[in-house]
Amino acid sequence: MVKSKVIAVLLARGGSKGVAHKNLQMIGGLTLVRNTLETACDSGVFDKIILSSDDPKILREAHGLNVKVHERSYCSSNDRATSEEGLKEVLLDFEISNGVCFLLQCTTPFISSVDFQNMYELALGNPDCTIVSGYVQSMHHWLYNTSTKTIQPINATMLSRGPRQDDKSLFIENGGAYVLPISGFLSKHNRFMRDVIPYEMTRYTSIDIDDADDLDVARFLFSKGGINIRQN
Repeated sequence: MVKSKVIAVLLARGGSKGVAHKNLQMIGGLTLVRNTLETACDSGVFDKIILSSDDPKILREAHGLNVKVHERSYCSSNDRATSEEGLKEVLLDFEISNGVCFLLQCTTPFISSVDFQNMYELALGNPDCTIVSGYVQSMHHWLYNTSTKTIQPINATMLSRGPRQDDKSLFIENGGAYVLPISGFLSKHNRFMRDVIPYEMTRYTSIDIDDADDLDVARFLFSKGGINIRQN
């Protein structure tokens, strides 16, 4: 059997509203971008790794690695552009139309090379599905309406609430990686196929840096040695 081509695409824009220059923030001596690229290289999973950005400083983070760089257009990197638009541009520019794609996000710094290997094995058994990294929570959750400042229960009711262990759990995307068939994506223009398979990580390794508090927590965890960047 001929092995399908497996690529990794890291989309990393220069602009960020929550944390200035977020993708270039440092944890453990590495920028978030460099950490993800080195983790991808260490995994041995990928035939090609592509860093796509509109920021020359970010693109320079691939220096010395077996990583291709891609200069994103304004259309695929402005504040209103979606990850799907960025991924489609990369695939078209590199003339990639089939195989398996890992869509990566560098703001989940504790995702490891072993996670990439495990997600690839999961994808092999589910070739027409999307694999999504995340973690499971079983606490009571409420949907918050920002305009009315009200909340509604998601996985429990206000009239009947059993033991917490009996509640339906929620799977929370951590944004670290999405694995998808390239041909399916180019057909649907959506990263999610009909069936979505969860890849479960821990709550701590799933930390997703969205604001300054998240960055502080990630740095604290690293400094305490509880979680190691690029764990193998």
